[in-house]
This record gives sequence, C-alpha cells and structure tokens, in this order.
Amino acid sequence: MPNRILIVDDDPMIRHFVDLVLTQQGFKVVTAASSDTAMQLLGREGFALVLLDINMPGMSGLDVLRLMRARPGRPKILMMTAHRDPATIMKALEQGADGYLAKPFKPQDLLKRIETVLKGPAPAKPVEISAPDELILD
Repeated sequence: MPNRILIVDDDPMIRHFVDLVLTQQGFKVVTAASSDTAMQLLGREGFALVLLDINMPGMSGLDVLRLMRARPGRPKILMMTAHRDPATIMKALEQGADGYLAKPFKPQDLLKRIETVLKGPAPAKPVEISAPDELILD
C-alpha cells in the first residue's frame, strides 16, 4: 500500500497524464472518473494517497474529503484544482486535506508535492461527521 495512489478526476486527460507520470516513477496507480467510483474503491482497497479533484459533477471533491475524514486509517489527500480560489483551497485544508496542487502542473511539481505530502505527518484521527442533506438516503 505505501506506493498505491488513487487519482480522482472527471477529466480523462488529467487522469491519463498523472497516471503516466506516477507509473513511470514506480507508483501503482488506480484511477476513478467520479466521486462515487472513488468511494467504492476506497471502501475496498488501500491507498497511501488520493489525488482528488475539487470540482466534479455530482459529489464534489470536498464532499468526498468530508466523508473520508470519518474513516479510520484514511490515506493522505492531495486536492487538485484548476480554480485558484483561496477560499475553496483554505476550506479543503481546514477540512483535512494534506495539501493541494493547482492545475495545470508540471510533472516535477506533481512529484515534489506528492513526496512532501507522503513524508508529512499521518492524517488526523477520524472525526464524527453528519452527511450533508443531499447525501442522506431514505
């Protein structure tokens, strides 16, 4: 698990680019095109790191981040965003993201940020959360 990375992004070009860069560096990479697929994968597989796009259709990356915070032994989370809105980035960091990466990025920037996040302290202990209203199923 120490070199397994999950890439979650609705843009196939980003997924392919990041997959290629990380695979060449020896990481084992799994990709997901949606938050729903990512949550399924996280429920059954272990990852050292999740690269998570903030803006996606359906459940956003911030929603996934909130749900992941409640899981014991959760992977580190590096948020990716093409929208450099400081408030959104700050919100992601406050909600438990271990870092962020602004798109577009160069391969060396991606690898440097991943190295920094993976060497950083372990994620905080799980916190109890309640699901947003739109996620509650009757």
